[in-house]
Amino acid sequence: MRDENTFANEYRSDLRDEIVETLKDYADGITPTKQWCWGQYDDVELPVTGNDNGSWTCNASKSSENMQNVMFSDDWSGFIASDYAHDAPLENPEELEVFYRTWLFSEEFDNAVSELLAE
Repeated sequence: MRDENTFANEYRSDLRDEIVETLKDYADGITPTKQWCWGQYDDVELPVTGNDNGSWTCNASKSSENMQNVMFSDDWSGFIASDYAHDAPLENPEELEVFYRTWLFSEEFDNAVSELLAE
């Protein structure tokens, strides 16, 4: 079995990369500023988190695998302690992953903006 914290860190890093790439796509020809990036928060959140009924996920099997791999990580503990977990559907892996990704998005957006502006 993989180390849960290693998987969770890679998962978080992948999500941060998705935020950066999505911001780049939205910028398309303009030089983004921190204020501009934060103005895009809601628009970027939807495609990155799949907050539209889990539509971003490949399938329930992949979501189930992802959630099993993070479930005993430090990130999972942070998620469970957050408001995002309050209504999380623990029995539905696809929806649960969307809730988890939404929490990660809120945690990583500022870091992604900093990465983008440092490029």
